[in-house]
Amino acid sequence: MIRIFLLFIILSLLSCSSSDEESDDMINCRLDEILPGAMFYEYSNINNDVILFSDPGQIRIKLFYSDNGVLDSIKGGLIDFGGFTFNDNVTYKFSYINNEILVEHLAGTSTTSTYKIEEGKIISRIYNPNYNQFTVPREFHYVYEDNVVNEFLDGILFRTYHLTNNNLTKVDEFIYNLESPPELIRKREITFSDFDNSPNLLKGQFHIDGAFYKAFSENNYTSIGARYYDFNGQNFVLNPNYIFDGNFSLSYNENGISTLFIQDCDF
Repeated sequence: MIRIFLLFIILSLLSCSSSDEESDDMINCRLDEILPGAMFYEYSNINNDVILFSDPGQIRIKLFYSDNGVLDSIKGGLIDFGGFTFNDNVTYKFSYINNEILVEHLAGTSTTSTYKIEEGKIISRIYNPNYNQFTVPREFHYVYEDNVVNEFLDGILFRTYHLTNNNLTKVDEFIYNLESPPELIRKREITFSDFDNSPNLLKGQFHIDGAFYKAFSENNYTSIGARYYDFNGQNFVLNPNYIFDGNFSLSYNENGISTLFIQDCDF
């Protein structure tokens, strides 16, 4: 009986040692580069996202860290030249104040955003375009209800996020006219599907430009759909002029991580 008990202790210690080693491996790896195919820029055209960014090419989004291992800046992102295009010189600077993250976006003009993230969940964000003294910051707040997250922009329902099996599968974006009070006129529906079983390394990283939608999910999608629906006062009616479906394949490294993510495990 004593031998069995001792054997149980030894096996338990070995198991803990193995788990600790695996945990150390995870801790000692950090995200170093991202292929733009991992991103979905919520303000860009979905067709451009799928067509332009599904080709890995030599485009890279590079992450830089401070001496204490905190994300300090990112180089590479979209810039608007009468249409969005990827530019290596677009820079994001990150500052950490209490429980908020301040992001300065340098791409021709400077814009700032402040994110409040708690336990991997987005709580609020404030976007300040800084174009001139007349621009007004936009405030987003989030309400969680089971597998649905409601996003309110300046107090009005703007988006509803639907999650299935811990992955974001649908976004309903509501579009209003400019009347006061605003009236609902249509919605845009974006769907994500065909998820893999590999960890999404952008989970919870809502403050990284292009990662906001992706940050809701534990895994990586390989199919995207988009639809517009007009609101007739009672129901949403599909607009047949705007229907889009796209998909792409993913590859993985020896650790089962999507090659959309490039890690540094020797820093």
